[in-house]
Amino acid sequence: MTWAQAMGRALRQRREELGLSRLALCADAGVSENHLLRFELGRQGFSLALLERVCLACGLSLAALACYATRHMELS
Repeated sequence: MTWAQAMGRALRQRREELGLSRLALCADAGVSENHLLRFELGRQGFSLALLERVCLACGLSLAALACYATRHMELS
């Protein structure tokens, strides 16, 4: 698993834990649904500024998302 895939899986897991649809998160973070989908699949990265907005919409810090992603990489 790549770092991008782990970050995407961690974000998707957090979104699902919160019961947020992809569309709702996109609206809260100001990002397109297609962009978020590609990020969750590990196919496209985000700028730090955009990633921070998405994390804030999920109630996460960038550091917390990185911890989630590290866990995903260790489990794969």
